[in-house]
Amino acid sequence: MPMTQQFSPVSAQNQQVQSHNHAPPIPVNGFATPSQSKSQQQKHTSHQQRSSLSRPPESMSPNGRVAQFSASPIQAEKKPSPVVTKSQPGSGGMAGEELTSTSWQRPIEDTFKPAVFPESQYHGPIIVDEMFQLGEEIIRLKPNVPSFLELGVIDIHALTMSIKSGIHAEMRMALDTLTEMSNERSIQVSLDNCEDLVEALVECAEEQAELLAENAAEVSDVMLFPSYEEVFRGCRQEMEALLDVPEFGSLDYELDRAVDRLICITTIIRNFSFAESNLASLGMPFVVRFISTIIRYLGTRNMLLRTHQNTLDFMKDAVIYLSNLSHSIQLPGKDEALCLLHFLLSFAPTPVPTSFGNNTIMFTPYNPSIHKYMPAAVDSLAKLLARDDPNRTYYKAIFAQDCASSPPYELLTRTLGLSIAAIPKHMRGNIVGLVDARKPLLMQGMLAAEILSGFADNTIARSWLESTDGFATSLLRLACLLSIDRTAGNASASSVTASSATAASHRHGSHPGARAAEVEFHGYGSITSRALATLVRLAQKSRMADSTSGGGNNNAGGSGSGSGNGSKEGEVPLGVLPKKENLLGALLTPNIDPNVVRQLCEYAGLGG
Repeated sequence: MPMTQQFSPVSAQNQQVQSHNHAPPIPVNGFATPSQSKSQQQKHTSHQQRSSLSRPPESMSPNGRVAQFSASPIQAEKKPSPVVTKSQPGSGGMAGEELTSTSWQRPIEDTFKPAVFPESQYHGPIIVDEMFQLGEEIIRLKPNVPSFLELGVIDIHALTMSIKSGIHAEMRMALDTLTEMSNERSIQVSLDNCEDLVEALVECAEEQAELLAENAAEVSDVMLFPSYEEVFRGCRQEMEALLDVPEFGSLDYELDRAVDRLICITTIIRNFSFAESNLASLGMPFVVRFISTIIRYLGTRNMLLRTHQNTLDFMKDAVIYLSNLSHSIQLPGKDEALCLLHFLLSFAPTPVPTSFGNNTIMFTPYNPSIHKYMPAAVDSLAKLLARDDPNRTYYKAIFAQDCASSPPYELLTRTLGLSIAAIPKHMRGNIVGLVDARKPLLMQGMLAAEILSGFADNTIARSWLESTDGFATSLLRLACLLSIDRTAGNASASSVTASSATAASHRHGSHPGARAAEVEFHGYGSITSRALATLVRLAQKSRMADSTSGGGNNNAGGSGSGSGNGSKEGEVPLGVLPKKENLLGALLTPNIDPNVVRQLCEYAGLGG
């Protein structure tokens, strides 16, 4: 009896554990069977008593450490069962406890969301950006050509002998070294002190050009040089196509290596042309003759340089070379002058002005996003035309023979189209900002246009003024707008600080801002003066043209005057002369250039 009182709490605990681990008994006639439950409770009580007496509080290992054991069977039995049992009618409280203990068994609400790449419109699941960076790293780390800092001492004489040797490995080493050296901005190489390096480079390039010309089919006796836009489109197609790598040692392989050596030499010449001390060495007649020969081969042979990409590389090198040296080049002959002219015209916007039908001329405008090398071509053209004899004599003879072409004066018209392509169209709004960005290009273009207007005869001058795009109206509006905007800025600045600026200029001399304004004044004045001189000369020649057709072109919204359905013989085409309002505004503008007023009055007086 004392033992029962001593372990009575354990019996109560066992009853609670049994109620959780075993289902309640099924009642019979509404009454439970207490005898069976009591016997079962006694068995479990005696079992727990023996277990509690025989189990030590902690087991110690022989070395004094606490032994680690797994959970006891009683603790495992205390864990809630993951199986939900059905509740019976007579045990409502027990069923609520079972549902509470198994409430954690619910379906996972968050569905599995796999990580996927975003959709690409170009390359599918391939991450091109990461692959491109990997390729760039491989190209950068590949030990192909040592950098300039890794070259050490460079022997120019040894490099010259390597080029003259004709051994492919020696030539490649020398050309790679010269390319790295010419591309380094920290040093400046004077070709005058390099013995016959330029001669060796030109001779090597001529050998490569002869090899390529022998293996390229001649398609025409007349030069048909491809345009820059056509070559650029060919490069895009080649980039999207698979590259055909020729077998080592084959003829195609040797031709590809010859192209690489040729373009490498033109790149070296281009890089050296930026130094002013090298202009005399690179402007020698044999260098100009070499460039002209390559241009002639490109215009008469089919794919001389094997690919459009190689052709584009040569065109870029040659046009930069001409832009740097055209003011100091004396052309060796008329053939070289014609080759260079055809080459520069390939950078003009397409379609050509004479491709719109008979007696129809339309000049294509300049697009900076497409014609990226047109400014260099216009600069080269203006320098070649403005050079003293024999350059101007050669081009005058070339344009004089152009009258027999079909259509007449096609070459001269294309040349003028290249010169005036940068003029903003007259139907656009405020063009002052656009003119500021194109000011160097417009200055050189107006210089070339003024010279070309002297080569034109009366008929072609009238055709230019009657062009479909309204070239004369756009040029007149540009001249008037530049003169008005420039003088307005000067007038507003002078009205605010006139007295103080005058006193300061007497005390301290010219100010940097004043010098910048003077340079800007000279640039705008040059564009305005040459534009009006070109229009006056073309209008004078058009009055003498033997034309009876009504070829007037009255441009709506332009700065023109006059009425009627057409222009008669001895009259300027309609829509190209300035209005009286333009003349009055120019006369009332303060501090305007007197030369601009004189030219405007002279141009307006040609209308009769």
